[in-house]
Amino acid sequence: MYGKDFDDYMNVTPRFFPSFRSFKEPEKYTVRPRAFRKGLFDVLWFVWLVGILELIEAFHEYEVLPVLLRLY
Repeated sequence: MYGKDFDDYMNVTPRFFPSFRSFKEPEKYTVRPRAFRKGLFDVLWFVWLVGILELIEAFHEYEVLPVLLRLY
């Protein structure tokens, strides 16, 4: 129904589990700096949040900050 290109794709692509043996990485990536920075800042909020939570936990352990709520 879809032609020879789709048949070739089906022969190369595994059905259920990915095969890393058939993965081919290009020699060079072209990156737009503005898009890269945007993606980087989209992820950095999570890293900052984990750091802040670890800092708050350390302050609780050293009794610098009072513990207002215990979750575990």
